[in-house]
Amino acid sequence: TVCGPLVACATTHGTVCLYDIRKPNLAGHFDAHTGGISKAVFCSQEPNYLATGGTSDGCVRLWDYRSTSVARYTFDRVHSQGAWGAASTSASASASSHQQGVQNSHQHQHPSVTAISFYSDKRSIVFTGSSDGQLLALNTHGNPEDYIVSSAFCGSAPITSILSSPGT
Repeated sequence: TVCGPLVACATTHGTVCLYDIRKPNLAGHFDAHTGGISKAVFCSQEPNYLATGGTSDGCVRLWDYRSTSVARYTFDRVHSQGAWGAASTSASASASSHQQGVQNSHQHQHPSVTAISFYSDKRSIVFTGSSDGQLLALNTHGNPEDYIVSSAFCGSAPITSILSSPGT
């Protein structure tokens, strides 16, 4: 179990390393993506939640760092230009989706996840942006078939930052 004030480091090998800032020791680590991780962000309302975005798999994953064996929420291939993946919330479904994502990532390159932001009031909505200019709002508490709340293209330039104002 990992606890305490942490710093998360995301790597180009798809690993997240967690360090307790009170000690210079590794507090935990987990394999988050099949390729590199382009973005990682903690949820300010629920600090034990961490979202990660992949550089080559177009996936977004939410982790409860107290239990890093499997992603809490998996949004596979959400940034793949119209080929929407399926969200998972159970351990077996997440593992299955992750394995399928590994197989599919070798077939073609997906846009990178270039920005992630939690909804300002809670973790139920996660905003993500990609290298092809797509902005998504993902619902972590809805039915898997309805997890994309909103989708828009902000031009063809990569999205570099997403901010939501309080009460949005």
